[in-house]
Amino acid sequence: MLVSLNLLKKYVDLPLSVKPEEVVAKLATSTVEVEEFFEVGKDLEDVVVGKVVKLEKHPNADKLKIAMVDIGQVEPARIVCGGINLYEGMLVAVAKPGAMIRWHGEGELVTLEKAKIRGEESEGMICASNEIGLSDRFPGGELEIIDLTALDFKVGAPLAKELSLDDVIIDIDNKSITNRPDLWGHYGIARELSAIYGVELKSLEVEEKVGIEEAKAKGSNIKVSVKESNLCPRYLAVAVEGIKVKESPLWLKNVLSSIGFRPINNIVDITNYVMAETGQPLHAFDRSRVDNIVVRLANKGEKMVALDKEERALFTDTLVIADSKKPIAIAGVMGGANSQISETTKEIIIESANFNPLSIRKTSQKIGLRTDASMRFEKSLDGHLTETALRRALELIKEILSEAKVVGPIVEDGGVGEESKIVEVSPEKVSLKIGETLSVEAVSKILVRLGFEVKEKKDKLMVTVPSWRATGDVAIEEDIVEEVARIYGYDQIKPSMPEVKMKPWILDRERAVIDKTKDILSLGLGMQEVLNYSFWSEKLVADSGIDKEGELLALQNPLSEEQAYLRMSLLPAILKNISDNSRFYSELKIYEIGRVFRNRKGKYKIDKNSKDRLPDQPYYLAGAVVFGRDKQPFQSIKGILEEWGKFSGIDFLAWSAGKNPFCEFTNQIVDKEKRLAIIIGKEKIGWVGEVNQKALEYFDIKNRRVAVFELDLTPVLESGYKEIKKYQPVIKYPAVERDIAIEVAWKTRWESIKKEIEKLDTLIVGTEFLSEYDLGKKKSLAFRVVYRASDHTLSDKEVEKIEGGIIKFLGDKFGAARR
Repeated sequence: MLVSLNLLKKYVDLPLSVKPEEVVAKLATSTVEVEEFFEVGKDLEDVVVGKVVKLEKHPNADKLKIAMVDIGQVEPARIVCGGINLYEGMLVAVAKPGAMIRWHGEGELVTLEKAKIRGEESEGMICASNEIGLSDRFPGGELEIIDLTALDFKVGAPLAKELSLDDVIIDIDNKSITNRPDLWGHYGIARELSAIYGVELKSLEVEEKVGIEEAKAKGSNIKVSVKESNLCPRYLAVAVEGIKVKESPLWLKNVLSSIGFRPINNIVDITNYVMAETGQPLHAFDRSRVDNIVVRLANKGEKMVALDKEERALFTDTLVIADSKKPIAIAGVMGGANSQISETTKEIIIESANFNPLSIRKTSQKIGLRTDASMRFEKSLDGHLTETALRRALELIKEILSEAKVVGPIVEDGGVGEESKIVEVSPEKVSLKIGETLSVEAVSKILVRLGFEVKEKKDKLMVTVPSWRATGDVAIEEDIVEEVARIYGYDQIKPSMPEVKMKPWILDRERAVIDKTKDILSLGLGMQEVLNYSFWSEKLVADSGIDKEGELLALQNPLSEEQAYLRMSLLPAILKNISDNSRFYSELKIYEIGRVFRNRKGKYKIDKNSKDRLPDQPYYLAGAVVFGRDKQPFQSIKGILEEWGKFSGIDFLAWSAGKNPFCEFTNQIVDKEKRLAIIIGKEKIGWVGEVNQKALEYFDIKNRRVAVFELDLTPVLESGYKEIKKYQPVIKYPAVERDIAIEVAWKTRWESIKKEIEKLDTLIVGTEFLSEYDLGKKKSLAFRVVYRASDHTLSDKEVEKIEGGIIKFLGDKFGAARR
């Protein structure tokens, strides 16, 4: 929406020191989003009013003349011109050298320079309207020089000033005023500036000088009937005679053109001006083409040609303005061509109505027509505005057409019917939410400037919301707080750190374990995490032969067959990921952490409100390694699991042959000869293995070998990693390294011995396995043990004592002997 700063200044006297850019900045920070602003008359710099004092024939061209033009300088300017309508004494628009013009109204703007035309020097240019961008204000002047004589302009004055084009236009983003119907007119914006700058807002009420009171005695000869009061709460109309439809005065055309409206004629221009001024759309009908007015829904099959000359089919839920025979307007959207104002119009009916916003929005969308009027009605306009706008239009008609006369009183059907909305506000809460201590007087002053009524009641303020803000924009105390804050100025609020009661951080062990697992697998072991939906398809369940009535959980209302069951394993989705990506990558290492879902057999015969009704939802960790046919993915994925166990601090991973203890389907996809169970102590928590050929074919994985693992993370989540690493200062005392070689039975695993050594003494900070040698009936194992104290340098005696303890312990537990 385009807003004229000059028009705003009609209603509010801004301080003289305030610059346009400051006004724009204030509006942008407190009220609306501003796209841009620009000076209307900027393109008319160096274009002045001139008076032709003498005309001579050009000596070298029959169609050119030499004009001596007074432009307010000591000597008249000598200008070569071909205008056929030039005459001595004529006031014209003169572009001086340096002005921006379009040659013959075409092409880009160019800078005018002094030039010789057919041998005669020209010191400027006498302009047609299209050469200086004034075609909308001086229509029909494209082929002739603009004649300003009748306007009695001052010779030598800047043309922009004489035409009242020294204006600043502010382009407001419509989206930012969607919830503010009061801002769709200049008066609403002026009200905001009045509050921002603390200056008086001039009244928009029209004095009783438009002839309505005198016409009341005669009665009205028009009738208005609203059949759909829920869609049209209020409808006003008034008849005016003595109308002469003609071109609007220049000031009116200038204002409308500058804010984006195309001047049409004086009556239509007045309705558009009032809409731009108040935000309330109006429409004028030719009285000779309309009898009585009926507001109703369109009949089935009805059509209407609108003002844009396009015939449109009307729907049975389309609200129309009609007479006794036909629709004459689509309510709130556009008038009909069958009742439009023309040059022969002598008497008019002006309507001002309030329509249901949802109805107008639906109508506009259905018929594919959105207008300036419909955009405003969609926002839920203030019902009080209808009469104010109508009286304002009558005032302008009387001002422009002195012979015009109101025929009868304003005819009305319906009413405003709105109760005052009162919001209780705590001044203390206002200050608390804003973060700035404001007095009751300061809060009240801001609200009153915005049009609210404020009364003090004990320690509360009773705020009456004005009608133009009561359509849903202001309803609760927080809305009032926002009003105060934005007018007070967000930039005036001093930034300060909020006072927050700090609580010690509580470790979420489950989240910490999952995050650490991801760090190890993604950053340490080069795997990529995938995320999949938690569902299995009907086809997958049928093909796998899983018992649907067993542990599998079916959805009551699945979105599709692809999402019919809750998953019991992460692996089907991971194999689908491999299939989808195998054409892009020859090798993959992927994993997923997510919940699986298992039915709790026999536990549903309990209290229906018990949490035990929920299925088991453990976290699972699953992964896959994909290689070409010439590589061994099983060894790689087994190594990944071992590294994960080592880096995470899990020291209870062990391997054994076996099946997946939780899901028969996953047992079907793994080669029987290439699988191992993963155990903690004596409990199986998962398995690892290579995918068999049948499963590869099912998931359409070609020319690849795939190894997968899946395990239940619950034991890890419950116990957590051995420790959450914390910062420790660097120990400044040196470490001592000693090698130990022992003889043990062949069945003894070196990993078990290494773990036991590390737990024997706090001064043992590391153990490294060195070698294994065959001694016949027994084997030799060698380890390097690292000792270090944090507070002193270890002596040989201390180390030897610990070392002796290690040998004794290994002998007692493993039957080991020192070599």
